[in-house]
Parts: sequence; structure tokens; C-alpha cells
Amino acid sequence: MVAAAMRVLAEATPVLDRHDVLGEGPSYDAANDRLVWCDINGRRIHELRRDGDGWAAGSSWEMPDLPGAVVPRREGGLLAMVGHEFCVLGDDGSLEPFARLDLRGAPTRFNDCKVDPRGRLLAGTMVFDLSEPGQLVRLDPDGTLTPLLGDVKLSNGLDWSPDGETFYFTDTPTLGIDAFDYDLDAGTIANRRRLVTIPRGEGAPDGMCVDDEGCLWTATIFSGQIRRYAPDGELLGVIDTPAHQVSSCTFVRDELFITTIGEEIPRFLPQDLGLAEDLIDAATANPDNGLLLSCRPGVTGPPATPFG
Repeated sequence: MVAAAMRVLAEATPVLDRHDVLGEGPSYDAANDRLVWCDINGRRIHELRRDGDGWAAGSSWEMPDLPGAVVPRREGGLLAMVGHEFCVLGDDGSLEPFARLDLRGAPTRFNDCKVDPRGRLLAGTMVFDLSEPGQLVRLDPDGTLTPLLGDVKLSNGLDWSPDGETFYFTDTPTLGIDAFDYDLDAGTIANRRRLVTIPRGEGAPDGMCVDDEGCLWTATIFSGQIRRYAPDGELLGVIDTPAHQVSSCTFVRDELFITTIGEEIPRFLPQDLGLAEDLIDAATANPDNGLLLSCRPGVTGPPATPFG
């Protein structure tokens, strides 16, 4: 592990004996009591279903293009971001186009998204090689798309405070999580300020979620940790995991699920983040990368708000 000794809240263990190429964006669909997430570069969307007191692999749907994120829909099924399109994903694996984002220039895909407390989707984009900035957009239930933020290096984790009035957003190469005032009526952001900065060399913030107490949980990629921060940015403790390349996390009531990346991440990224070469080597070689993990850290979190 990279960071100095911190309070360990729990230790995560594997849920399934299956490795994702690029696991990302877990989301709890409470109406159907299932966890869904993407294997972006594996071009699949997976689900995890209840199995007695535990969990078992559910359906796994192959996608025609890279699936950047997936969330439940209020009207049933899922909303999947596939290629440049927002699509309704049925339980039979069918895809119905809903809206399309015009992404021109360098090859670009969606990367992480969440639904706000009023049912609107906020989705980030990234250029594959990070040579150009991505953006953050809002998709309304009527299909209207509105840009919210430009000049984003690598859009990642996002979520809201329990009252919905603060929006949290991660731009990974900046090593930080920012907070914004969020207008629930208009779906707009304002008053950006830095909340959390990961010290250089300790990894970088990736996907995230907010628990019922209003604390932030961020997957700190290359560190093997999920870090818990208070709403004022104070580091409260960590979850240790067996995988270095943790990518995101979400709660299913009192259980925290963690996605991880199985493939080798282009070396320039951890180098640019200030990681030592021996740590990069260890992160790359870790056989537990790509597993879906979970733990019970002693707090609860809300289900995903459905889109619509």
C-alpha cells in the first residue's frame, strides 16, 4: 500500500471468481434488488443477484460498443451509456436508443455517471488517450442534453450530499475531488471549490459514492484502498482491498461493493500521477485486479436514484 498508516475500517474480499477487463460504475437497482456494473473494455454489462444470504452472478449482456456506465430506470430496465449513445437496456439484452451525444474529434467515450435526486443523469466523457479534455453533461428525462462543465481531464466519480444541495465531482489527473453548489430545480452547478486532494504518489481518486451520513467514499486507484472522507474533506479511514487498481464503489444497504480494473493501465498515467516505478510494477502484476469485491464497513448507503 502507498499511504502511511491510516485507520482501517474493513477489509474487502472477492464476491465472484471472475475478472473484469475494466470494471467500473457499480449501481444498486433497489426495485429489482440487484447490483449492475460495466466491464468497459470487456464490452459487457453485468448484474449480481441475491442468492439466499449471499450473491450470485446474474445476467451478463454483451454490448456493441464500449459501455461507459449503467443506471436503473424509473420505468423499468436500465439506461446504459454505450459508445456515444444513451440506450434503454432490457432484461433480455435488447438496446433501444434514447439520446445521442455528439462527440467529435479524438476517440471519446463515456466514463462514469449518476442520477441526481430529481431523476436527471449527469455523465462524464473522456478521450481515450487523454490528449484532449472531456466534459460533464446532463441528460434530462425528455432526452434534452445540456453541457455543465468543460475542460475535464478525466471525468470520474460523482455524487450528491444527502440533501442534494452539494454535488461532488472527481477529475482524476488533478488528484482531487471538488464540491459544487447544486440547484435541484434547475439541475445546474456553481461555486466550485476543492474538497479533497490525494497527496502525490499515493494514488488518485477514481469512482466514488456518498453514504447515509454524508461521507464520501472514493476508490483510490493504484493504492488498493477505498478512502472515506467527511463532508469537510477530513480523511476518516480506509478500506483495504487485495487489488491495486480499484475503480469505483457503491453501497447495497450496509455492504460496500468495489469494482476493479484487470487490464494493465497505460504506464504514462500512473507516472504522471507521481507513482514510484516499483509501485506501478506491483499494481500491474496484482492477480486480484479485475475482481468484484465487497465489505461491511459499519455504515449504510442509499440505492441509486432511477433515471426518469
